[in-house]
Amino acid sequence: MDKIIKRFSTLAMMKADEYASWRRVSLRERLRAVMDISNDLYGLKGQAPNVRRLQRSLVRIQRR
Repeated sequence: MDKIIKRFSTLAMMKADEYASWRRVSLRERLRAVMDISNDLYGLKGQAPNVRRLQRSLVRIQRR
């Protein structure tokens, strides 16, 4: 991964660029990033990420 340093004059410009960069990556990559962050946070709390907890259902609804 290439490192790029960008300078922005406003927070709004920085946020717009951040949102645009996340829109460029696939949904799979975004979900993977969320999973990586969650695992890192579990590690910081000293917990295992695969602790048994309530099961959740995931439903995807396709709009017409």
